[in-house]
Amino acid sequence: MKACLIPAPKNLLSFPAIVILLTLTCGAISFSHANEIEIYVDDQQDLNVYLKQKTPSNIANHTNLLLFNQLNRKLNFNLASIKRTVKIMRESKKAICVTNKIKTPTREQDFIFSHPINLYLNRLLYQHKEQPQLNSSVLNAKGELVSLNRLFQEYSDKLIIISGSLSYGNFLDEQIAAISSDNKMILDGSNPYDRAYYMFSLKRGDFLLAYPAEMYRHYHKDSKHYQAYRVSGAPKYVLGHLMCNNTRASVAFLKSVNNVLNKLYRQQDFISAHTQWLPQTAHELTLDYLGELTGQPPSAEPK
Repeated sequence: MKACLIPAPKNLLSFPAIVILLTLTCGAISFSHANEIEIYVDDQQDLNVYLKQKTPSNIANHTNLLLFNQLNRKLNFNLASIKRTVKIMRESKKAICVTNKIKTPTREQDFIFSHPINLYLNRLLYQHKEQPQLNSSVLNAKGELVSLNRLFQEYSDKLIIISGSLSYGNFLDEQIAAISSDNKMILDGSNPYDRAYYMFSLKRGDFLLAYPAEMYRHYHKDSKHYQAYRVSGAPKYVLGHLMCNNTRASVAFLKSVNNVLNKLYRQQDFISAHTQWLPQTAHELTLDYLGELTGQPPSAEPK
């Protein structure tokens, strides 16, 4: 605990009065410190939404905003890469959380997580529309990619764009790790989703692993279209959480977050914050998965 330094008063106080003053002052400082919640994001667009400077633009920032609006807490928002954020989280005693993180065994060793805040249909492998379709030798009977390893055995001269600061979930992380560095363009820094898509749209790489929701968002901007393949065996969807450093303040904060989420799951706005950013063809499947998540399958799409 940091020492509390109080300037000596001009009129000398009695010893008991000084003790009481010090106790109250230190207690106030400690309480204020414990109630400071720092939320880190790695995307400028998301930050603008949380600061109420922009309207929601995707599933993640829409669902997070719903949560933040219902929390009776003052939140300080900061922009930083995940690499820098993790360093700060390890060193600080304050409650520090980062948005939109997938649970992985490695992360769970050091950090704590909220209940799920958003659900994304899992990443697909995209390639440029004008490129020949993938050879049947890398696909199974359902037309799914057998594995990323099999893909680059067949296409050893091709390049896949990867965001080094992101987890793609345990299943895909393991396959990505096994790909030769000669076949990977690894991007770091903030705004990882838009940066990866931008490089892919410029054809700096042949393949991209991306969420259908993110690709759908970009379709409306540049009208480009791509071929997509599901990776065989990959989970059907992934869940995003707040990931926080493991401090007493963080534990208390996540308790209040989870209480709000349990209520939010039952609200139509939570469902709409997902389906609004998806093509109509993905609505039914997303509603089914949201039903699994919340335990309350929606019988109809919210209006």
